[in-house]
Amino acid sequence: MRGTSASGATGDGKFKETPAPATKVDASFLNMLIDELCNVVTNPAGGNMALNPGDNGQLLAAIIAMTGRSVTPDAETFVIGTRIEKRGSWRGGAASEISVAIGFVTPFPAGYAYTVHLTTAIANPSNQRDLWNQSIDSGKSAAGFSAQFQSDGNDNWGASGFDWLCIGYPA
Repeated sequence: MRGTSASGATGDGKFKETPAPATKVDASFLNMLIDELCNVVTNPAGGNMALNPGDNGQLLAAIIAMTGRSVTPDAETFVIGTRIEKRGSWRGGAASEISVAIGFVTPFPAGYAYTVHLTTAIANPSNQRDLWNQSIDSGKSAAGFSAQFQSDGNDNWGASGFDWLCIGYPA
């Protein structure tokens, strides 16, 4: 990756508007940006996906795949006085004991403590579904939390994900 070397650029490769002349946006810089972004999506160490012109979420999906995190939009954040609630869901399916990391787009503010409440979602309910989830305190930070699916050891596992609610107050 590199800065721009187009006419009007600063000595360290940055764009500027003033003083005149403003930096021109040249094709070589834009092509470099496209190559860098496409590499994140298509590289086997990245998203390992074919580019899809109709999907504007591929870069985010590739980043999530690389980090193993699930990012939930802040549209699910509610502020009620000093209480902050974040709500969301994770759907990915679990047929064995797995851990899932949930990351908040906007972390809880400094000095807030929160509790995590999970509800298992099961696509095909049965009295033989011996899989449940729990939050993991060691995986909890202002930026997100970890949850784990647990089993009683039987092989009748199956969950489609979980819904979560985090309630935070100033500590």
